[in-house]
Amino acid sequence: METLPSHIRDSKHFIQLLESLPPLPENDILVTADVTSLYTNICHVEGIESVLHYMKLHADVLPLGALIPHTIGVLLETILKNNNLSFMDKHFLELVGTAIGIKAAPPYTNLFMGCQEETIRKAFILAIPSWKRFIDDIFLIFLGTTNQLQSLQDFMNHLHPTIKFTFQHSTQQTSFLDMKIQIQGNGKLSTTLLRKPNDCAAFLHFQSNHSVKCKESIVYSQALRYNLLIADDHLLQKELSLPENTH
Repeated sequence: METLPSHIRDSKHFIQLLESLPPLPENDILVTADVTSLYTNICHVEGIESVLHYMKLHADVLPLGALIPHTIGVLLETILKNNNLSFMDKHFLELVGTAIGIKAAPPYTNLFMGCQEETIRKAFILAIPSWKRFIDDIFLIFLGTTNQLQSLQDFMNHLHPTIKFTFQHSTQQTSFLDMKIQIQGNGKLSTTLLRKPNDCAAFLHFQSNHSVKCKESIVYSQALRYNLLIADDHLLQKELSLPENTH
C-alpha cells in the first residue's frame, strides 16, 4: 500500500504532507470525498486483479519469500467467497464485497481504489495537484471552477457501476479524518481539531476502578493528539484548558 501515490499512514503523516505543499494559488478548492459503502461494493474479480496488478508492478519491493501473485489470488478468492454471517437464525453468504474486520480487507480495498484513482488522476492531471486517501476517505486540492469540480464528481461516479462518491468542498476550510484543514492568508494549509456535533467529550471517570496509570494515559494521549492536530498555539491552550464550570 505504501507504494500508492495517495497513501497516508495516519493523521501525523498527512499533516507532514500538508506542511510540505507550496502555498496554494488563490481560489483553489479544498475537496473531501467519501466512497459510499466501499467494502461491500467491490467485485471479487476486480479486487483480486487490482492486488495482482500491484504485486507484479512492485515485485522488486516484495519481502523475501513472499508468495507468488497466483497463490495470493487463490487465497484471496477463498477468503472472499467464504464470508458468511448469521442473522435471526439464518445464514448468509456474501457474494460481493469483503467483510469488514478481516485482516485482508484494508490492503485489498486500498489496492482496488489505487487502480480507480489512477484513471481519475490521469483524466484530470492538471486540475488535481494533490490527492491523498485513507481507505475510503479522500482529500484533494482542485484547480478550477465549481462547475469543473462537478464534472470531476460526475466522471468519478460514472467510472464504476458500484463505486460512488460524495463530495464536500470549500475555498476556505474542510474536514478530513479528525481535523479541520484551513487555508491561511499566505496560502499555506493549517490544521485544527475537528469536533463532530455528537461529540460529548466523554472520557473514563476518574473515580472508576481502572488504575491511575490507565487514567493518566488517556489524558496524556489526548494532549499529544491535540498538540499534533492544532497548529495555532492560542487554540491549543484553549483546548487544553478546563471549562470554567468544571470542578
